[in-house]
Amino acid sequence: MLKTVSALNHASMLMLLEDLYSQLSSEEFKWSNFQIKELRSIKCSPAVRIRLDDLLDDLEYAPKKLLSAHRSLKAFCDKEPGIKSTWAIYKVFMDRFVVPLPYSVKSETGILT
Repeated sequence: MLKTVSALNHASMLMLLEDLYSQLSSEEFKWSNFQIKELRSIKCSPAVRIRLDDLLDDLEYAPKKLLSAHRSLKAFCDKEPGIKSTWAIYKVFMDRFVVPLPYSVKSETGILT
């Protein structure tokens, strides 16, 4: 999660520094999947393009990795009888204390937020 926040901050600073917000179709930028795709197509210098693409790759990778880790942990907990009983507590913790990502991740079953 920290890497995602860091990538968001760095991408925002890069966009401000290089005045890339003016090239976007929407005035309000919310880091949606559509806007991230739009960032991949805007015109900028080759050096800025490399840095921006790296940051966008980090933004796309982090939620997928988090989802994979969450699924692995859930599968492990479901198999272990002692841990399975505490899974409900874990879910309550995740719902209350984990900050949702600012954009959604596409999964096999649909959109996860």
